Amino acid sequence: MKLDADNQRLKDLPTDAHIVRLPKGLVGLPELKELEIVFKEDQLPFMWLREQSEDGFSFAVVEPAALLDSYSFDVKDEDASQIGIETGEDVLVLNVITLRDDEEYPVTVNLAAPIVVNRKTRIGMQIILDDFEKHPTHHPVSQIEEQCVSCAN
Repeated sequence: MKLDADNQRLKDLPTDAHIVRLPKGLVGLPELKELEIVFKEDQLPFMWLREQSEDGFSFAVVEPAALLDSYSFDVKDEDASQIGIETGEDVLVLNVITLRDDEEYPVTVNLAAPIVVNRKTRIGMQIILDDFEKHPTHHPVSQIEEQCVSCAN
């Protein structure tokens, strides 16, 4: 199944649908099985994916359509069926943002390991894509830095 930046956005989810269940956890953090999407309207497209427990993990995330028009990837049939995806409209895609100690590219987005969520069931999984040239783990996104500055004010 081909997914691209034109898939429906988070704003289309019901307001009570911000809990995401990841049966396999995240890559490197298999214990993270239930996370909440947290955001403020005035700070979108930036959001947080966080554990609901006090002092839990949290990650800055973004929907790729907010940053990249041409981001697309294939989801294996077995992965799609594991989380019940039947069409592209069933999908919410989130990519993790990284703040780096790099003067040239201080803010990057991980395009190689999107978190794919079934928007109906809110079951998801992190998928590792094969094409690292097209989908790097640290894709520089200079406009993010400008928007982060305005979000902090």
